Amino acid sequence: MKLIKHDTIPASYCDADVKLSVVGAFQIVEDLVTEMMGELSIDGLVCMNTYKAMWIFVRNRIEMRHSLAWKEPYTAECYISSIGKAKLNVDTVLKNAENAVALASRLELCAVDLKTMKLRKTETVGLDGRIIAEEAECEIKYERGKFIPDQCLDTVTVRSSDIDYCHHTNNISYIRYLMNQRAAAEHSRRPVRVIEVQYAGQTHEGDELQICSCKGTNENKGREYYAIRHNDEIVLNCLVVRDGKPDKEIDADDPYMQETIAEALEGIYSGHGGPFGSVIVKDGVIVGRGHNMVLANTDSTAHGEIIAIRDAEKKLGTYDLSGCVLYTTGEPCPMCLYAVLWANIDKVYYGCTIKDNAEIGFRDEIFDELSGGREALKEYLTCIDRDACLKLFKVYRKMKHGTY
Repeated sequence: MKLIKHDTIPASYCDADVKLSVVGAFQIVEDLVTEMMGELSIDGLVCMNTYKAMWIFVRNRIEMRHSLAWKEPYTAECYISSIGKAKLNVDTVLKNAENAVALASRLELCAVDLKTMKLRKTETVGLDGRIIAEEAECEIKYERGKFIPDQCLDTVTVRSSDIDYCHHTNNISYIRYLMNQRAAAEHSRRPVRVIEVQYAGQTHEGDELQICSCKGTNENKGREYYAIRHNDEIVLNCLVVRDGKPDKEIDADDPYMQETIAEALEGIYSGHGGPFGSVIVKDGVIVGRGHNMVLANTDSTAHGEIIAIRDAEKKLGTYDLSGCVLYTTGEPCPMCLYAVLWANIDKVYYGCTIKDNAEIGFRDEIFDELSGGREALKEYLTCIDRDACLKLFKVYRKMKHGTY
C-alpha cells in the first residue's frame, strides 16, 4: 500500500530563505509515515494498545536533492520498502511539479515490547503477511561511521514541548538541537543536502543533553559528524553533508574563537549590527552565545558580549558566572568590559583590538580614554586569533554596513 498525497510546502516548515528546512523535512516525513502506518493499522497507538509494544526509530536518512519553496506544490509517496524479522524500512519520496525527486527518505524502525523492553518480531505487531513491501523507487543507502565526540558545542535541557506520546524526546527536537549549532547565514550559504541520524538511546523531560562535534568532521568536503550525549552516553549520532565549502578567509586556530566568528557572521549577514560575536564557556561547554544586535533591537547596549552574558545567565540560572571564560571577536568596549567584571567571568580572550575597531569607525577607543584605560587588566585580557577576526571587517565592509 502506498500513501499518495498532493500538497504545498507550508510556511511553518520553511527556513530563513523561505525554503523547506531540514527540521521541516523531518516533520513532513514523520507526518507521512505516521499517516501511512495509521492506514495500515500499525501506527504507534495501535502498536501500544493492541500489541503492547512501541515503535522505535533506529535510523533515518534524508536526501534533499532539490529545494522546495514555500507554497510550492509537491506529490508525496510513502510506503514500506522492506520488512525483516525485527525491523522494517519506510521510504518517503517528495516530487516537485516537474516530477523530479526533491526529497528521498528511508526510515528504519523496530518494535520494542513495553514490558520487557526487548525487540519484538515484526509479525507480532501487525506485519503478519497481510502487508506487502513495495519496490523502492529511490536508491537510499545508509552509511557506516564511527562517531567519537570531540568538542561539546552546546547543552540543552529537554522541555515538556519536546516530549512525544511515549514520553521520550521526540525526534524533531533532536534535529532542531543539531541545526541550531549553525547560524542561519551558514545554512543559507551551505545548505544541507544529506542528513543521516542513528538513534542509540532515549531521553526524557528534564534531561540535560550535550551537543558535540565528532572527530572526522571535514568541512572542506562538506561532511560534519555530531553526537548527542546524556550522562556521557551517546543517544544519537548524525552525519550532515552540505553544499559548498566554508569561508576559508575566516579560519581561527582556537575552536571557541571559531564559534565567535560564526556568531559574528550571522549578525553581519542578517544586518543585526556590528561585526562582533561572543561565546561564554564553562568546563569546556559553551553556555552562552551572542552577536551584536544594536540595529536589530534598536538598543545601543545590545553588544555581543552583553547578549552572551544574558544568554549564559539564563541557561545557568545565576547572575554569577564564576568559572566561565569569555571569547569575543573584538576587545570589549568599556561598557562590556565592566559587565564582564560584574558577572565575575574568570578570563577574556579577544581577537581584534580597540584600535582595530577604530579603523572601521567604532568609537571604543574614545570611551576607553575617558575611563582611564585598561593597563591594570593586562593579565585578564588576552588577544588570540587577531588575523582571523580582522577578516570579519572585510566581510562587514562588503555588506556596506554603517557604523554607530
